[in-house]
Amino acid sequence: MPYLVPVSIANWRGLLRAWWSISINANAKPSRSTFPVVCLSIARRKAMSLSGPITTLSFQCLKPAFLVAENADNTGEVHILDIGLQEGFLAATAGVYESVDISIISSIHKPRKRFAHKGNFGHALLVAGSYGKIGAAILSAKACLRSGIGLLSCHIPKCGIRDRMQTAVPEAMVMTDFNSSFLTKVEDDPTKYESIGIGPGIGTASETKMMLREIFDTYRLPWYSMPMH
Repeated sequence: MPYLVPVSIANWRGLLRAWWSISINANAKPSRSTFPVVCLSIARRKAMSLSGPITTLSFQCLKPAFLVAENADNTGEVHILDIGLQEGFLAATAGVYESVDISIISSIHKPRKRFAHKGNFGHALLVAGSYGKIGAAILSAKACLRSGIGLLSCHIPKCGIRDRMQTAVPEAMVMTDFNSSFLTKVEDDPTKYESIGIGPGIGTASETKMMLREIFDTYRLPWYSMPMH
């Protein structure tokens, strides 16, 4: 029958006392290749030539290596252990990256009033899609609406077929480009939108690049650029 082996972790000041229980089948002799592995701070699966279930315990905050897809097999399930560092120290420590968690989302979430309507939550323009990549426009439109925008207009090439977009995302308003395969020009006035999203599936045609320059020259609200890979 299975029994529990507690693993105690504590530093010399007693800041941390975490107990981790590992269930091991007493009737079966554990092998080196399948034995459950618990790593502290940095996973060592490859170094130990182990292939069993792995759990990584890290102190106070996530490490960048834990957020890289290539390391997933070596980190397994990651648990962050609070070691009691002062909140002031953490706040004063400069960081390069920021992890979005429930506390951040809760701080910016604004409950909607009882009689609020779509006109109260902004109008966004989504410039997306090209031949063979209309799915990118549809997925982006769904994500935009899910974020809470009140009104959404989509500018897509004619190959997107107005009915296809409006069937997949009926809440969105659709405008089609004169070109059938890629985007060349947004005829609508970009300045009337509170936010503009450009990029998903638009391709690299020279006419599309010129369209981007025209929008950049016209739209004067702050821009945020996300690296594309």
